[in-house]
Amino acid sequence: MLKTTNPSEMEVVDRGPDWLFVRLRPDYEHLDHIADRLWKLMNQQFVHRLVLEMDEVDFLPSLLMGQLVMLHKRVLQHASAA
Repeated sequence: MLKTTNPSEMEVVDRGPDWLFVRLRPDYEHLDHIADRLWKLMNQQFVHRLVLEMDEVDFLPSLLMGQLVMLHKRVLQHASAA
């Protein structure tokens, strides 16, 4: 199992040829850059598909929703450029 630098926040639980499963355990005080951290993790693992396991997320603050939308747009933009 691969782990990120802050395992309390997110943890890589599985990967495949072009996908990554990440368990998200948001630290609600540090949500402002989660899209960047997930994008960096995807690039480090050379994947273009991401599955977020969010079982431990109790609620979705607007900042987290915004970060997920930003990440989604970045993935779509990358896919259309490829």
